[in-house]
Amino acid sequence: MRIIILILISFFSLSLQSPESRQFSWVVEPESRLIIDGKSNVNTFRCEVKQYWGSDTIRSIYVPSSAQFTRLSGAIEVLAKNIDCKNQHMTNDLRKTILAETHPTLKIEFLPVIQNKKSNNQKEKASIIEVSLGGVCKKFDVEYSLNRRSNGYTTLKGSRKFLFSDFNLEPPTKLLGIVKVENEFEVIFDLILKPLD
Repeated sequence: MRIIILILISFFSLSLQSPESRQFSWVVEPESRLIIDGKSNVNTFRCEVKQYWGSDTIRSIYVPSSAQFTRLSGAIEVLAKNIDCKNQHMTNDLRKTILAETHPTLKIEFLPVIQNKKSNNQKEKASIIEVSLGGVCKKFDVEYSLNRRSNGYTTLKGSRKFLFSDFNLEPPTKLLGIVKVENEFEVIFDLILKPLD
């Protein structure tokens, strides 16, 4: 009887493990980029985070039961003062708009939630992110691609459009309101990930 019980326990333990599931962990490299695109009634602008320190960690789990979607977790965090728009006035205006002095970091956290949404592009996956900007934290869905390079590194790319009003922020204005930045802006992330395992 004892042998039968041991066999049943062993079988049950093995059934709890998914041989196809596997966890991956990466550290975000300094060459990674975070870009903010926007436009005004006059022109477009592009701002990029400079001096990304690359100490954040991203993890993923391959889950066969979820139609082969990759589940992400982890976060990237950047200093608002490192945002550079290649124009000092625009840089200062944007930093002021996102309250860089009182809320010095912009954080994007990938929540470990499996999305059922499928994309026409098989490389595209869906996830939920939590964005902290200007002291306000909100959840959004986002599509991304995760591709392994020949050197063993992996790239994580994606983008999402937001509204300044999503975070209770007012778009910058200049010259007594003549130049107005539109409410919508896009955040693009292009991360280079180094494997930890």
